[in-house]
Amino acid sequence: MSNTADLARAHWNETPLYLTEEARYNEYPWLYEAAEFTQHSGERVCEVGCGTGCDLLQFAKHGAIATGVDVTEAHLALARKRVGDLVTVVHGDMLALPFEDNSFDYVYSHGVIHHSDHPEPAVREI
Repeated sequence: MSNTADLARAHWNETPLYLTEEARYNEYPWLYEAAEFTQHSGERVCEVGCGTGCDLLQFAKHGAIATGVDVTEAHLALARKRVGDLVTVVHGDMLALPFEDNSFDYVYSHGVIHHSDHPEPAVREI
């Protein structure tokens, strides 16, 4: 039997969720402020579960040194295409992030933790 993360990965690889910036922030008008995109200029920011990079790009546009991590190959490819050289995008799992402890000043995640069968260890790792 597949775990929740495997099911999510299979789903997003088959049907990647690629929204334009306009569509994403029209759908979630509160997100721009809640995510603090504009408040981390010069800081090292990591987005766990960066998907296709829409939120990750907002951090970079506002001066953050941004890094995104995701487990979905299709999303990683789309994120790299969207963000170009502005940010680093890497493959990784929220249960075992591929970074040293305390590598970031700010860590952000939206709509990802519920895809884990082990949300408490994921939160501890994040």
